[in-house]
Amino acid sequence: MSRRFGGPGQEITVHIRFKGGATQTLRLPRPKSAWQLRQTDAAVIEAIDRLLENYTIQQTADRLNERGLRSGTNCRFTSRMVAKLRRDYGLKTRVERLRDRGMLTVQEIAQQLGVSVHTAKIWRHAGRLPAHVCNDKGEYLYEPLSDKLPTKYERQRSHKNVQTNTYAES
Repeated sequence: MSRRFGGPGQEITVHIRFKGGATQTLRLPRPKSAWQLRQTDAAVIEAIDRLLENYTIQQTADRLNERGLRSGTNCRFTSRMVAKLRRDYGLKTRVERLRDRGMLTVQEIAQQLGVSVHTAKIWRHAGRLPAHVCNDKGEYLYEPLSDKLPTKYERQRSHKNVQTNTYAES
């Protein structure tokens, strides 16, 4: 039996000579290497890329598992696996994607509004500053400032006015 190996991606030609003198030639596809057999499907990588637009690493892993998708080793996805695949395939992080859309850090939004970081976080929690979670640590990036900006003491003033009116009616 003789083998002739071509370059990568080519087929293998095998010549077989039997005991009685008969010969046969077979052309076989080149077998995949071990790493190629364990490689995650390209469709899964595309799904990860799409999911990272709206979800964190852990949320992406959860969505992949909900869809029944598996890694190249036929395992359920973990946040560590998704993070490694993101790095290996050069996909942008959630933070990079949000920053590309003009999102601001809590320090940047607080500075633009002239308030403390703590106040900006309180306003986000109260729904006065739209923000998007950017990682699994619970950190947020804030949408750029619009025409209707929240102002300092806005809620307190409206609360005092309501109390004053209530007392006046009593």
